[in-house]
Amino acid sequence: MTTMEDEHDSQTWQELLRQLTENPKERKRIASLANVQQITLSRWSKGTSMPNVEKMRSLLKAIPQPSFHTFMQLISVDFPTLFLEHTESQSMPSEPALELPLEFCMYVLKAYATTLPHLCPQVLQDLVLQHMINHFDPDRPELSIRVLQCLWHQAENKVRSLQVVQGIARSPWSRNLDQRTILFGAESLAGMAVMRCRLTGASKRAQDSLLNPLNWVEHEQNALAYPLMRHARIAGCLLITSTHPDAFGSAHRKLIEQYAHLMALAFGPDAFFDLKDIALCVMPPYYRQEPLFSQFHQRALQKAQRQSLTMSEAQECVWQEIEEELIQMVVTEC
Repeated sequence: MTTMEDEHDSQTWQELLRQLTENPKERKRIASLANVQQITLSRWSKGTSMPNVEKMRSLLKAIPQPSFHTFMQLISVDFPTLFLEHTESQSMPSEPALELPLEFCMYVLKAYATTLPHLCPQVLQDLVLQHMINHFDPDRPELSIRVLQCLWHQAENKVRSLQVVQGIARSPWSRNLDQRTILFGAESLAGMAVMRCRLTGASKRAQDSLLNPLNWVEHEQNALAYPLMRHARIAGCLLITSTHPDAFGSAHRKLIEQYAHLMALAFGPDAFFDLKDIALCVMPPYYRQEPLFSQFHQRALQKAQRQSLTMSEAQECVWQEIEEELIQMVVTEC
C-alpha cells in the first residue's frame, strides 16, 4: 500500500503511478477504469511511453482519492495545460477562452471538499494560481498574479492594508511572489478594487489620474484587480499584472472574476470582513517598505522570546507594528 511518505518521496507522476500499481488487484482496477491495458500502465510508469492528453484524463479518473491531489501536482510538469486543451477559443490568439473549463472547476470543488482544513488554503491557492497563469494569456507570458488578504488590526478594529499571502509569476519577476513581502493600501489598484467592491483595471500610461494607481511595482504596465468575496463580505483581492500596457481585454476581465470566485474558497469565514470595517490607509512604495520587512523574522523571533509568545503570535504583532510604521511614514511626509 502506498503511504503518504511514499507520495512525498515521488519526484514524478510516473514514480507515483508505479507505486499505485504495485498491487496486482489495484493495477487491474486502475487499468479497467482508465480503459487501457495493464501493460500500458507499466510502460507509462517506466517512462517508455507517454499518454496523450485524453488518456491522461481517463487515467485521472482511476487514481484513488488519497493520491489524487499529489498526482495532479506531479503531472502538471508534463501536462501544464491539461484542462485547457479541450477548450476552443473563438477569439484572437491573445484573448483566452471566455470561460473556465468545467473540469477544472469540478477539480477545485473536489479539492475543497476533500482536503484537510489546515492544508486547504495552500492547496486551493496553488491550484488556482497555476491554472490561471497558464490560461490567462499564453501568447504574453510576462504575467504576475498575487493573492492579497485583508490584514485585520485588532486595536483599531479595522482593515488598514492588504497583505500578499501567495503569488506566482513569470519573467521578469521571480516565480514565487509570496516571498516578496509587501503591503498594499488605498494607493494601489488592489486597494481600489476592495474599497469599490468591484473589478478595477488600469494602465500605467493612462492619463486620467483617477484611474491610475499612485504606486506601481517594478515592471508593471497593466493590471486588473477583483475583490475576494463571500456573502458580500471581503477577504482580500486577486491582482494580475503584465509588462504590456494593453495586455488585458474584455475576456480577461471576465476571467479574473471567475478565478476570484474560485480563489475565495481558499479563505475561512473569519477572513471575510464587512465593507464598513475596511478603511485602507496609503502605503509607501515597495522600495520604502523593503528595509522594514528585511528585519521581519529577526523582530518576530525577538518578540517571541521577550514576551513568551508563540512564533505565530509574534509574527502577527510584528505585522501590525510594521503596518503602523509604514502608515506613519506616509503621514510624516505629507
